[in-house]
Amino acid sequence: MKIRLTADACSYIVVIVIALITIVAGLRMPDFQSKLLPLVLGGSVLVLAAAGLWRDIRSEDKTRATATEAENGSEQKVGGGQYLVVVVWTAGFILAIFLVGFLISMPLFIFSYMKTHNVRWLTSIVCAVVTTAIIYFGFQTLLGVELYPGLLFTWLRR
Repeated sequence: MKIRLTADACSYIVVIVIALITIVAGLRMPDFQSKLLPLVLGGSVLVLAAAGLWRDIRSEDKTRATATEAENGSEQKVGGGQYLVVVVWTAGFILAIFLVGFLISMPLFIFSYMKTHNVRWLTSIVCAVVTTAIIYFGFQTLLGVELYPGLLFTWLRR
């Protein structure tokens, strides 16, 4: 059986490598609290990417459908602009976390992202609040891990 890797499969492999690097880096950290976030996130991403890669490789129908679309000339091409939008959103989220902290950046990011993708106001607000509450109670309260407060609030505390 010859395995032909699609663009999705190659993306999954890159994500798996990054997740493994994150896990190894997390294991080298001295504190348990320092290790926790990279291990949890890296492990979660590793499992999800491995499942996606497995599904992509095992999917014969997808390969046949793609071949049929290519023959018909109806294959959709993804422009570089779509990837740029994702990179800008991600960079903006990381910059916001750095400047104003995780607990402010997360609901703002979720809300603004959902609103730009035409999700209703109430749904956007509820998702942002619920996700932030789960992260706050899961990490701050249950695990006792302090989430990054941001550069601005670090300066204001001094």
